[in-house]
Amino acid sequence: MFKRLNFDTWDGWIPLAGLLLTLAVFIIFFIRALRMKPSEVQRLSHLPLEDENDPERKPPTTPDHVH
Repeated sequence: MFKRLNFDTWDGWIPLAGLLLTLAVFIIFFIRALRMKPSEVQRLSHLPLEDENDPERKPPTTPDHVH
């Protein structure tokens, strides 16, 4: 498969370099996530995703049949 790749000029290396850089960053984050302590995982799992003081946010409404 790689016999068909022809890197005669420097711009042929750009896609390969981008792929390798992206793969390296992904692997670093993956290993870091695997090595996380359980206490850190628990702390991060309880981070708020929305600001409770946001005026744009509307309070959740409950249906009439749920009490």
